[in-house]
Amino acid sequence: VQEEKIFAGKVLRLHVCTMEGAEWLEEVPEDTTVEKLKERCLKHCLPGSLEDPKTMTHHKLIHATSEKVLTDTKTVLEENIQDRDVLLLIKKRAPPPLPKMADVSAEEKRKQEQKAPDKDAILKATANLPSRNADRTVAQHNMRDFQTELRKILVSLIEVAQKLLALNPDAVELFKKANAMLDEDEEDRVDEIALRQLTEMGFPESRAVKALRLN
Repeated sequence: VQEEKIFAGKVLRLHVCTMEGAEWLEEVPEDTTVEKLKERCLKHCLPGSLEDPKTMTHHKLIHATSEKVLTDTKTVLEENIQDRDVLLLIKKRAPPPLPKMADVSAEEKRKQEQKAPDKDAILKATANLPSRNADRTVAQHNMRDFQTELRKILVSLIEVAQKLLALNPDAVELFKKANAMLDEDEEDRVDEIALRQLTEMGFPESRAVKALRLN
């Protein structure tokens, strides 16, 4: 008997409280498991409740000071519980009920209605709308055609003037100016395909032309 007392675990006096306001003192050896302690607490505050096996799993013990939920499989010593500590016996919250199939379908329908349209849906909805760049593209082509014709006329006029002014001493200077105009016009020309691609991408035509000339 003396040996049993020597090697027996230390007995702790623990204050147990419930959310309903009940409070009492439990004396347990420090090698008692949390599950066993919880069982004793339920027998004290809810007599007969242990007939339902779910009662144990639906309750938990919390260390009041650290606010830590105690693990059923650990001992009081392993959970570092000290003499005169306060424990709370609390019933766990019931999980929310699973949604009914009708509720799930309604929720999915609502999500689909709120979902942003994808690329295919946008293209389908705007298939019959006129292109934003259509009129501008036509105007650009007309302007380039006019410039091409104007250049041809200018070349023809220079050729005629060359013949008429062949004996005129000022003709050389006039030819130089005309050729300079042609060269300047040539420098101003840009790759029409590249220009169209840039404008279709949303770049202003003036900036696109400037960029192509720099390149």
